[in-house]
Amino acid sequence: MLIFGKTLDCMIMRNFLLAVVLTFGAYFTQAQNKTIIMTESSLPYTSQTWFYSGSGNGLQESNIKKNWDEGRRITSVAYTDNGWFVTMAKSTGIGMQTYNYCAEWPKDWIKKKWDEDYYITSISKSNSKWCVVMSKGFGYTNQSWSRNTWDKQKKWYNEKRNEGYYITSMTYDGTYWTLVVSKTDKIKSQGYLWASSYDDLKSKIKKDIWDKSFNIHTIGYGDGSYFVAYGAYSQNNGRGQNYVVNPSDVSDYIDKRWADSHDIAYVGGGYYEAPAQNYNSNNSNNTMTYNNGFGNVTSHRNADGSMTSVTKMKCVLCGGTGTCGVCFGRGGNYNSYTNLYYPCNSCFGSTRCKYCNGTGTQTMTTHVNPDGSGYGVGAGGVVTTGPGGKVTSGGSNKSRNSRNNNSSYDRSNDYIETIEYSPNYTGQDNSEWCEKCKKVAPAHKHIKKRVY
Repeated sequence: MLIFGKTLDCMIMRNFLLAVVLTFGAYFTQAQNKTIIMTESSLPYTSQTWFYSGSGNGLQESNIKKNWDEGRRITSVAYTDNGWFVTMAKSTGIGMQTYNYCAEWPKDWIKKKWDEDYYITSISKSNSKWCVVMSKGFGYTNQSWSRNTWDKQKKWYNEKRNEGYYITSMTYDGTYWTLVVSKTDKIKSQGYLWASSYDDLKSKIKKDIWDKSFNIHTIGYGDGSYFVAYGAYSQNNGRGQNYVVNPSDVSDYIDKRWADSHDIAYVGGGYYEAPAQNYNSNNSNNTMTYNNGFGNVTSHRNADGSMTSVTKMKCVLCGGTGTCGVCFGRGGNYNSYTNLYYPCNSCFGSTRCKYCNGTGTQTMTTHVNPDGSGYGVGAGGVVTTGPGGKVTSGGSNKSRNSRNNNSSYDRSNDYIETIEYSPNYTGQDNSEWCEKCKKVAPAHKHIKKRVY
């Protein structure tokens, strides 16, 4: 009975979490999550490496520092469907390099670094953080930026292009397009186009860019459309290029491009829209209460667009009675043959349900990311869902360090790191700062497990 009870509890939690994911789907606008990778031939890069943090996770700053120390420089950074995605390489021509990982667009910091002869070489925005990379020695001689809606950006860009500036970095933050234009002798001419879908993008790139011997300069996605800046390079125009949007296997795609003597030239992403406010909020802190069929839910919308909820519902084993479901409240059984009383193995004679301690209710904590992935913590342990609400038994983020690892073996790969969340029966928020995750999250532990 106990084993069945725990199994039943876990099954109900799985169904509950899936219901929460589907319910929250109504509160999120269309997720604009994209991983855009472009590769090129004829790049001077050596020892290129890449890594990503996983959706919803912070920038892997320790990996950046490690590769800086080994002589690599950041060539691209973007918030993507795979989280923060960073590419780095040697032989880039970049000297000194710095970046700002912050909540607001760092205009004062940018101005200060311009005064020190740094130029913006990559920008991107997640729901809560900007990452702006600035470098020396990249071949830019002047630079300007603008953040605005596209109808205003169009006029600004055309004016700058007439002054000899070209788009060198761009991103969409859910409201504004941010364009960085630079003077550089690497680009000879530039135009741009829009595409409404991936098929439209493929058609226009072939017809309007590659068939005319132009090259893609950058690809972005936002507000439901792809934006492509393209034109002629000053040298090696018409160089080999390849691109993909949301590859099913990032590592496999990059391996094939490397095998064709391509290097990663650019990584771009798309922005997760904040949840649409189509629910009744009971206060100004983006908190709402409702009944989802399982019980009463208190949900809070977090700054990154995710939802954290605590649900109070009837205990899944005692049905809300608070009475032990094994001995049915008797506390045990009397054996007339032995004249002995045997306490219940579940409640140990207390007559109370062991899962709710006699309260008749249970609480469950769930967290749902904007892409539909999430986890639930309850008496049955931890249940997670992947994007789109598919229930899984767990998951991990993987990263590949370097093309040079193709011919080497690292014993540390025999282990994967897993996260185990602590059950929460109180209904209170048990979130805490995790130094390893670099964010506030429900109480959990990082545990290494061997891969067999």
